[in-house]
Amino acid sequence: MNHIQNILIPTDFGETAFNTVKYGVELAKKYDCNIELIHVIDVTYYGSTYTTAGDIRTVPVVTKEIRVAKEKAAKTSIDKLNEKIASHFKDLPKIKNVIRSGIESDAVIEEIKENNIDLLLLSASSEKGFLQFITDDNRRLVEKAPCPVIVVPEDAEFGAYKKIVYATDYSSKDIPTMKKLVKYAKPTNANIIALHITDDSSFNEQIKNVGFEENMKKEVEYDHISAYARMGMDVVKSTLTFAEDAGADLIVYLKENKGFLEKIFEGSTTKKVIKKTPLPVLIFHEE
Repeated sequence: MNHIQNILIPTDFGETAFNTVKYGVELAKKYDCNIELIHVIDVTYYGSTYTTAGDIRTVPVVTKEIRVAKEKAAKTSIDKLNEKIASHFKDLPKIKNVIRSGIESDAVIEEIKENNIDLLLLSASSEKGFLQFITDDNRRLVEKAPCPVIVVPEDAEFGAYKKIVYATDYSSKDIPTMKKLVKYAKPTNANIIALHITDDSSFNEQIKNVGFEENMKKEVEYDHISAYARMGMDVVKSTLTFAEDAGADLIVYLKENKGFLEKIFEGSTTKKVIKKTPLPVLIFHEE
């Protein structure tokens, strides 16, 4: 059975979100899976805020009249979105439309849990980039979503995955993560580069001596894997630069890879690089 059966794509009906929808449609066609489009009616505007465990949240307080009007407008917009999708593609996967009310991250996570979602696609503006994506409500989705997440830059176009860069720290977590990644790579026979950023000039020789590459191929039963170490002090900048120079279609990392995740949240140089990257980022969660 295909590893990816159902893809969830939140939309606010804007152009950036529509590009993510287009990316998702092409991905769904390639992997023969279904799409759910979800629009969350943000009711926090009508609520009051409170703080718990350092997390500022809002209690939605919405009248029936407001809810009905919002739902009617959302239904009209999602119908127009489906018409727009149909005008861009000759063949479409099965598309389901979902409208929920509440706090966006909570509503999306509920949808994932209730409807067996295998992959979540989220939009990142080229103006504000992946960093902006993870500083707002979507950051919680990366951290809490019970499925893999792909962050799609505004100008990204889906093409069959041919080269995938996996940011790794060469730990025991790599095997289960790589097994999940192989299910994305196999349909297109994509090459996976397990990339480690280090300040140790002898690291390439070390991973060669321990047979990491051959062991990985054997463990995950996939031959198109190469292990590589690149000198660098900035994990994110070096990873993104390597991926772009290598002509990669996708960057992958494990959320629990603190060396990668934490670096995303700090440093002006990193912010500039993230804003410029045109590559989608696939995030797995440790099981």
